[in-house]
Amino acid sequence: RAINHINSSYDLTYFDCDIGQCEFTIGGCLSYVYINSPLFGPPCSHIRSNPKPDRLLYYGLVSPQTSPVRYLQYVDKLRRLWNIDHKTNHSKRSMIVINTMGWGIGKWNYFQLF
Repeated sequence: RAINHINSSYDLTYFDCDIGQCEFTIGGCLSYVYINSPLFGPPCSHIRSNPKPDRLLYYGLVSPQTSPVRYLQYVDKLRRLWNIDHKTNHSKRSMIVINTMGWGIGKWNYFQLF
């Protein structure tokens, strides 16, 4: 749906922060990519049909279970890199889609720990 609203005023940025089930990279990576056309097919097809991500950070694991603080630091670093890149390279405003982890610890979601 967000693709339908892209025009001369808006970009669409997809933050891929699900290190276990990435859309545009191999597992263990966080990235963002500017999207300008619809995505068809399963996530594995997005790796082949789209150019490389605009930014990629290698986390190295497919779950933040051993170090959730480190994972959140990577998410924050990706956000800061996007702020720098977007400010210098894009004059348009951007809508952002964020794909996050569905992982939790027992009955508590790990984001509630912070």
